[in-house]
Amino acid sequence: MGFAELDDSDFWDDFEHPLRLGIRVGYLWSDGLGLDFGAAWLTNFDQGGDETPGSEDDGVLDAIELDLGPLYTHPFSARWEGYVGAGISWVAADVDATLGGTSIDDSDSSAGIYLRTGMNFFFPTSGNEPDFYMGLDLRALFGTDLELDSSATDLNYLEVALHLGGA
Repeated sequence: MGFAELDDSDFWDDFEHPLRLGIRVGYLWSDGLGLDFGAAWLTNFDQGGDETPGSEDDGVLDAIELDLGPLYTHPFSARWEGYVGAGISWVAADVDATLGGTSIDDSDSSAGIYLRTGMNFFFPTSGNEPDFYMGLDLRALFGTDLELDSSATDLNYLEVALHLGGA
């Protein structure tokens, strides 16, 4: 779970910091190399846009993202593990909004590239074998290209997220 900062501030100004919920599944081979798959949902839950009195700006952003790419993990100690990953991503966005008095109801999809890095802390459990972890993830998506209501934009973002998992 995390919040994304969308980088096309001209188009997405009324949808700042959408909530991002997702699930990741990874498979590690030997020597810390593996494959990473993710699915996520971005939404602003109709939090409105411009808070200026008398403004009619309001809207909903819903987007899904699917991604796949290689992952490399490196243990720093028995409890700490870092990782880096990169891959391809597919995003689909749906916008239903009123911006500047103009109604927008449109959707589009695009491919992009993601980079991610982070650190996990493994909690000891019975038998001293860690099977639960918590981590911090930094992720960037770029290269997407969307056209919504005849406006060229993207769904590129920078995200910081907290994640929980089992080993």
